[in-house]
Parts: sequence; structure tokens; C-alpha cells
Amino acid sequence: MTRVSAAVLRAARAYTDLSQEALAKRAGMAKRTVFRRENLGARQDIILEKILAVLREEGVTLVFDDHGAVRGLQFRQ
Repeated sequence: MTRVSAAVLRAARAYTDLSQEALAKRAGMAKRTVFRRENLGARQDIILEKILAVLREEGVTLVFDDHGAVRGLQFRQ
């Protein structure tokens, strides 16, 4: 199961300039849910998928290593 660290989620959201509230609204969830994921990290689940979908729309892509671990972020220019 892929895990996305709290730091990666926070960095991705910071790049998009979305607030936790704005991200939560676009992803169809409570702000508290985004807060928890950004502070505890997130495994690959439906909540994470919704968050990542919004971030992809904003031009953020996760970069994986050969073992499937997230090693960084790529941003659309």
C-alpha cells in the first residue's frame, strides 16, 4: 500500500496556494479530514485519492521511486 507523507501533502497543497478549507471543499470532504491527512500522513485510500485528484487538477504530480515510495513532487508550469 502506498503511503504519502504528511510533509508531501502539505508541500503539494502549498504549491497550489489552496487553503485546507478550499482543498476540502473541492475534494468533497471536511476541512478536518484534510488537516488529519496533512498531520498524520495518508495511505492509499479513497480520501487520499480525492485529495490527490484536486492536486492533479492544480498541476501537482507525485513522483515515485522504483519501489513505489513517493520520492518527490513534480509541478506543471
